Amino acid sequence: MFFSRISSFVLRNPVLRRNVFSRSFSTAKTNQKLGSPFLQKLVVGGGLLVGLSFMTHSMISKCELALYSESVERFKEPSSNVEVSKRICYGENEKDCHDLIGIGVRKVTFLKIQAYALALYLPSKTIAEIKKRWKGKEINEANSQKMLDDILQINGDFTLRMVPVRQVAANHLYMGFIAPINKKLEKQHTESGKVAEGDSTIKTEGEKEFQTLLPAHTILEKGTLIDFVKTQNKLHIFVNGEHKGKINDEVFSKLFFEVVLGEGSKIEDPKKEFAKGLQQLVK
Repeated sequence: MFFSRISSFVLRNPVLRRNVFSRSFSTAKTNQKLGSPFLQKLVVGGGLLVGLSFMTHSMISKCELALYSESVERFKEPSSNVEVSKRICYGENEKDCHDLIGIGVRKVTFLKIQAYALALYLPSKTIAEIKKRWKGKEINEANSQKMLDDILQINGDFTLRMVPVRQVAANHLYMGFIAPINKKLEKQHTESGKVAEGDSTIKTEGEKEFQTLLPAHTILEKGTLIDFVKTQNKLHIFVNGEHKGKINDEVFSKLFFEVVLGEGSKIEDPKKEFAKGLQQLVK
């Protein structure tokens, strides 16, 4: 019934009719070739279904990880006064939402100058898995690294939000993230015999993509929201809610998040806050 009504409406509307049928056919030729009204309705309805299917597919493709919304409720990091949303959603469903776990400030040089605030967000599925793993276990500072390692081992989605405390060039990111990644890759390649020891010329496709999406000369103003979103082993980058693109190099993407959350990370203060947030979740 619905199919028939839609088809009849399109056939009665000359503008819609011209758009549905191919321009290579005139109305006369179309009527002649299709013959019966039922056949006309069938073709029009089929065309509508195909069109709607194509439109839906296109919308999903274009909106992949589009920043759908942020919660009005916010949290202020006390030492930097940086405010972040308590929830970020990348779609309409609950499973697409990531909740704030903790936020800390990265300090640089011996003067301990604040560079940026870094926040960790996890989806409900990962939070449930963390709770399951740590149910009944002792929770203390000594095993905080193990909890962060679990996030990486679960291999689920999560978000790291970076907010500069002052104006900074994007190449400062490379110093904090890319350099450690290259050291890890250099070590792996040296051990496998792919490169000679001390060869620092390694440059992965991931690094090239990263620099394309966030060029070194880019000036990031104070308060800029930079989201690094891990999903399906890919690294997506957002700047102030705009999806800049994704890095398809899975090795690079994996190491990017290990540099932040893994053992030996130089990003100590944010990690402490992340661990505190996880501990609060499971208590």
